[in-house]
Amino acid sequence: MESQNSESVEIFRLGDEKNPLIISVVSFNGSRNLDIRRYYYDKNAKTIKPSTKGIFLKEEEFFHVFESLSQNFDNIKTFFTDELNQREISVRTVRKEKITATKISNESIAATTRFSAWPGPNFFMSNLESNKNYINFNTRNKVIKRIMDNEMSGLEVLEKVVSAFVSASSNINFTNKTKPEAILEYLELEWSNHLR
Repeated sequence: MESQNSESVEIFRLGDEKNPLIISVVSFNGSRNLDIRRYYYDKNAKTIKPSTKGIFLKEEEFFHVFESLSQNFDNIKTFFTDELNQREISVRTVRKEKITATKISNESIAATTRFSAWPGPNFFMSNLESNKNYINFNTRNKVIKRIMDNEMSGLEVLEKVVSAFVSASSNINFTNKTKPEAILEYLELEWSNHLR
C-alpha cells in the first residue's frame, strides 16, 4: 500500500448493510493503522458514512490486542454465554433471530415450482445449484395430489407438512460422527414417509 495523506482499504464488514461494522487498514500521514468502525446510513447522501463510534489502532497496539484476545479467547467466549439473566437471554435471542432472518433472506434462491410423477417416497426434489433452480413435487404423493386437486385448504396443507416434519425430526437419532448430509437425507426421506 503506498503511503499517501490518507488511504483506506476495507478488509471486511459485518452486520446490517445500513449500519455495518467495517474493519479497514488505513494509511494516514505515513503510518499504517487498523480502523474498526461503526458506519451509519446518511439519508441525504443515500450512502453509509463512518461514525465516531470506533477504534483506530496503531500497528503495535493491534498486535498487543490480537495477542491478548487470542490468549483469552475461551474466557471471552464463555463471558458472552455464561450465567445470563432473563433480560440478557431475551436480548440475545432477538439478536440471533435477526441475524438468522437476514442470513436467510440474503441466501434465498428464487426457484420455479414443478409437478411430476416419479417412483420413490420423496414428495419433492430440488435443484438449487444451477441457473435453472426448481423444486419438483411428486404427484404420486397423496398430499401433493390433494393439493393439486384443491381438496385441501392452506391451513390443512400447513398442518400436514409441519406435523410430518415434526414426526420425522423426532425420529432422528445419530451420533456426533454422522455427516450433516446423511442426517438431511434421512430427514427428507422420513418427512416424505410421514406426509401421507
